[in-house]
Amino acid sequence: MYIPSNIERKKWGHDTGARMFYKQRNEEIRNRFFNKASIEELAEEYCLSPETVRKIVYK
Repeated sequence: MYIPSNIERKKWGHDTGARMFYKQRNEEIRNRFFNKASIEELAEEYCLSPETVRKIVYK
């Protein structure tokens, strides 16, 4: 028999700090893009695909 616990699950990245890391990284990418860095430059520097950078910038 399964008895669920009363403890709520924590959201992804809450304990490890991953959520905050990606939030800060994405904000930095947006700022650099609006200060004239190209999507290709940002993709190369952050080891992301150009499509991923576009999703971050245009979010």
